[in-house]
Amino acid sequence: MSKKTIMLVCGTGMSTTMLVNKMNNIVKSEELDYEIISSSIQEMEDYVNNENIDVLLLGPQVSYLSEGLSKRYAPKKIVVDSIDKNDYGLANGRKVLSQAESLLD
Repeated sequence: MSKKTIMLVCGTGMSTTMLVNKMNNIVKSEELDYEIISSSIQEMEDYVNNENIDVLLLGPQVSYLSEGLSKRYAPKKIVVDSIDKNDYGLANGRKVLSQAESLLD
């Protein structure tokens, strides 16, 4: 299995940082083959065009974009979903990582 890339996106890219750090700690400790990155909504398109993104998870503040982005990125086979607001607010890295993994199946 090749390394899968999971990208978390929020309004400015800052509120996903703590969540990404927690998820990366899990990835490292369990020796999983994921790259987890974060982006602002403004920089997202550059990442999508220049990186091989497998799952794109939207923070609650930009979750309204989910349907449009799902359609837009379907040709690139990028799965788009929204992060549960409670998991996001609590920075529950385990639950968000599990969500991303379920979307990879």
